Amino acid sequence: MAQAGDLQKVIGQLEVNAKEAQHQSIFVAGWRPWAGWVGGMGLAYAAIFHPLLSWYALAHGVPMPPAVDTEILLYVLGGMLGLGTLRTYEKKQGISK
Repeated sequence: MAQAGDLQKVIGQLEVNAKEAQHQSIFVAGWRPWAGWVGGMGLAYAAIFHPLLSWYALAHGVPMPPAVDTEILLYVLGGMLGLGTLRTYEKKQGISK
């Protein structure tokens, strides 16, 4: 019986998510894309720009650029990318549009 209640909560959350995604305002429907862009920029800085800037700093004797704590960044991006693959699966199965 507890599982049925949990299933109803999940279904309810999915309905809310679907309504948010259809909303015209960027403040309602835009938070997921914004989180993706921020996460992508953070990952690009940590993986590409920080090493390049560190090399430049060492070569020219300027202060080192700040490092990014990638632990929380990878948790968020991992969750978003994991959910993205679920969306791809749903599209291939014809479950979602």
